[in-house]
Amino acid sequence: MDQSGVAEIKDGLQPYELAYLLSPLIAADKVVETIERLLKSALSGVEAEVEREELARMIPLAYPLKRVVENKSSTFREAYWGVIYFRAEPERAASLEANWRQAPELIRYLLLRRSPESLRWQARQSALAVAARANRIDQTETETATEAIDKEIEGMLAI
Repeated sequence: MDQSGVAEIKDGLQPYELAYLLSPLIAADKVVETIERLLKSALSGVEAEVEREELARMIPLAYPLKRVVENKSSTFREAYWGVIYFRAEPERAASLEANWRQAPELIRYLLLRRSPESLRWQARQSALAVAARANRIDQTETETATEAIDKEIEGMLAI
């Protein structure tokens, strides 16, 4: 990342974002193992550099999704949703999708190439979130200090 917090395109590695929905039939204690086996091993296979990820969590779906799993049609109303941000060579990233299309645990996925504009927007949003958190902390400290001063004044007036 450069000094502004914007990820750069470097060494021929393009930034990508992989959003995915995993089957709710996966046991909760097996979700991390499934992500490692299905997604992260594929990323390692193409020598991708994982920047960060949002851990998969169960969410209700906006509409039912139908998927054939083991020759049986299934309808899902909830799924494990997660995101992985990584960098890879464009030619290698394109080969990832072939394996994922056949995976029964993977209901849907979306692989996006992040543009420099989206990276700048994401960096700006992160900076705004950090500033907002700092502002909330300052407000809390100010409120605490004001309360302490008020108590001191009340104590002085009570004498």
